[in-house]
Amino acid sequence: MNIQELVEKEINDLWNLYGDKEFCKLPPLSVKEILDAGLMFIGINPSVSKNDRVKLIEEKEKRVGFYFLEHRDNHKYFAKFTEIAEKTDLPWSHLDLLYIRETEQNKIKSLLKTDDGIQFIYRQLMVSKSVIDKLISKTELVVFVVNNTLAREFLGKDRPNHYDDAQEHWMNYRFVWNDELGTYTCNGHPFFFTSMLTGQRALDNGSFERLIWHIRFVKSKLGI
Repeated sequence: MNIQELVEKEINDLWNLYGDKEFCKLPPLSVKEILDAGLMFIGINPSVSKNDRVKLIEEKEKRVGFYFLEHRDNHKYFAKFTEIAEKTDLPWSHLDLLYIRETEQNKIKSLLKTDDGIQFIYRQLMVSKSVIDKLISKTELVVFVVNNTLAREFLGKDRPNHYDDAQEHWMNYRFVWNDELGTYTCNGHPFFFTSMLTGQRALDNGSFERLIWHIRFVKSKLGI
């Protein structure tokens, strides 16, 4: 699936709209292409190193950039994705719900304290919703692994009570518990909600192994 065709104009328009804001100092970033089936890891937003931050600010570029997953799959953030894919014999892709580059998630959360920030986040989520809508409308099954608690809230799994009504349920997906699979589904596609797979708050080894077992179990049940 060509993500660039789906999001480029909308994201560029959004950065032009908020171009004078501090949170738009860096240009947005997105994966260029994803697979239509297999494993889909859902994150929150692309990170940025200190050196890249300085370089990007100096360049003053505002247009969205795109990267190929195969050019980044050796990054430590993606290492666990590759391991899960190998142990479940499924191809994998990755999609961030937001396009703003930021390493510290608390800075993303700080945007939710302002009206402009809430609207800025909401509009990005609506762009990503158009992508996920296409994925879950397909007959080929996608196994979603949401490895971020804020992403889970944005998807609509954990419904907040502290935002304006327009953003209360964010992407507003409805997840249904499936006893046979032991996990949630949305339009027939299985969803696993986990914590981070890398970093200080990552899943412990036992939980990580259970996640792999569970994906293999669901795969066998659904004939993927």
